Amino acid sequence: MTILVAALALVVVAMGVAPSAWAQAGFYVTPSFAIAEEYDDNVFVSSVSPQSDFITRFTPGIALGYRSEPFTLLVSSSIDAEIYAENTELSNVANRKRAALDLKYLPYRLLTLGLDVKYFETNTPGELVPTTGLQLTRTQGTELDVTPSATYQITAVDTARSSYEFTRYTLEGSPDSIVHHVRLGYSHQFTPVDTGSIGYRLAIFTTQDFPNTITNTPTLGWVHRFSPNTVLTLEAGPRFVDDGSVEPEAHVGFEHTFKLAKVGFDFLRTEGVVVGRAGKVEIESVTGFIEATPLKALTVRFEPGWYRTFDGIDPTANVYGFALSGVYQIQRWLAAHLTYRFAHQDQVSATLSHNIVTLGLDASYPIRVSP
Repeated sequence: MTILVAALALVVVAMGVAPSAWAQAGFYVTPSFAIAEEYDDNVFVSSVSPQSDFITRFTPGIALGYRSEPFTLLVSSSIDAEIYAENTELSNVANRKRAALDLKYLPYRLLTLGLDVKYFETNTPGELVPTTGLQLTRTQGTELDVTPSATYQITAVDTARSSYEFTRYTLEGSPDSIVHHVRLGYSHQFTPVDTGSIGYRLAIFTTQDFPNTITNTPTLGWVHRFSPNTVLTLEAGPRFVDDGSVEPEAHVGFEHTFKLAKVGFDFLRTEGVVVGRAGKVEIESVTGFIEATPLKALTVRFEPGWYRTFDGIDPTANVYGFALSGVYQIQRWLAAHLTYRFAHQDQVSATLSHNIVTLGLDASYPIRVSP
């Protein structure tokens, strides 16, 4: 704990100046540093004899690149160095590694080209596919995601979008999973409050020594603004699987903003993967959030959720949980946060509960180095 307090003090002293404005075009360097103390009551994510531990985490990072209206190129990287109080064999200078590239280019004002590349390595593989909510046994895993995209503003009310996404998941001791997604979409704003869309998604799920699965999903969508503060999103369609079956694809979202709070609800029925498992799975989830700002610098957020994963090679899994967090913005570049996360997972006869409490400071300081 003494190390934690000393490091926090160092961050506060070293970063005590105002940041540059991001709005100006030019080259930027953004050093960042986060430090946290965490209590985890099930560090090995086990349904039998769970072990608890205190974890001290240091997260240095840096982002650099060029920002302007027609062209943006940003490269970023960070690592998590962790010290475990009890299970010292888990301590490592880089338990998590992150790298990302974000490129956006406007050849002319109606066309936007993009490229997003992300790499994430972690020894907590449940973090790789958060849409499943699954609590997975502690094992080294990675995710590589490459997504080129294009958006064309046909008219003031018509927009066409396309993208290709390549994702590779690895898990130590298990076959790699590769997913290809091709997405095409068109949207039309019928009125100031109504926007309709049609979409198409081709998905190919590939696992070593396992037959590929190919799905085709056409969708229809609608976004309605009841008011500037209230938005309803609907999207649904049939998903045609290459084995001849037809599965539902659906998304319902609702969000309302009050003066000092915001609430939202989300229902999702889609397909995905479980890291370390062959083939695709069906995913169904109901999530929500309540976010309040009781003080100008304080934001409190509650996020409950239920997740169901089924139709894979593993039995159906149900996960119930929530996250409760508070963020206090000390300065524009410095924030303190406190988070409590709970998950209960039920799969056949095996159940497990997972509680994590995290207290930390996050500092980020953009510096404009040239015009």
